[in-house]
Amino acid sequence: MSGTPSKDRYGRTLARLVLPQGSNVAEILVSEGYAMVYWHADVPRRIFENLLELQRDAVKGRVGMWQVVDIISKRSDTYVGNRKSKRLFTFMCDGSGQISAKNRIEFRNVEQAFDMGFAPARHCRIWPDQ
Repeated sequence: MSGTPSKDRYGRTLARLVLPQGSNVAEILVSEGYAMVYWHADVPRRIFENLLELQRDAVKGRVGMWQVVDIISKRSDTYVGNRKSKRLFTFMCDGSGQISAKNRIEFRNVEQAFDMGFAPARHCRIWPDQ
């Protein structure tokens, strides 16, 4: 681990994991489509922006989990986001109606939301069923 680990509001450890040869594990996972960027106030802006750029490349390349973006985008669902929390909801998802007008943003499709750094709200299922 690099630096001193911190805790989030749920008591989970937040740390930067670097392999012996210097590779950042988060960067590897995001760039290969095995993880998505999940904005949090405790994450420094430059780290978030770096990971988001790697995610954009992964989405465009349709690698890992991003292979299903086309399937999700073809749905007729309407996607809305909360600008403050950077969480993504389907229009019918619980919580989507509780977003204040100043924080509410509508997306043309789910790919636009991911491109802007939004991540699905925990209780909103947007991925295709396995």
